[in-house]
Amino acid sequence: MSEKSVEDRVKEIIAEVLEADVNSIKDETRFVEDLHIKSPDVLELIAALEDEFGIEITLAESMRNKTVKDAIECVKRKLQRRTG
Repeated sequence: MSEKSVEDRVKEIIAEVLEADVNSIKDETRFVEDLHIKSPDVLELIAALEDEFGIEITLAESMRNKTVKDAIECVKRKLQRRTG
């Protein structure tokens, strides 16, 4: 999967889980301040990303992701480690 398609798919998943307009999801969009993410949403988002990309994201890792770009970079790192 190309880097661009990873970015697009992460944004689509975030929009689906948080019931937001995908066009409003930008790299600089903040999960708490802009998307008002709650704890159950975090768990659902982690599960959706793990299922989509075949990776594992710990709760601690997810809590370090403050922006959409942070989440995209986390997924990319996990994918690089997996394909090594």
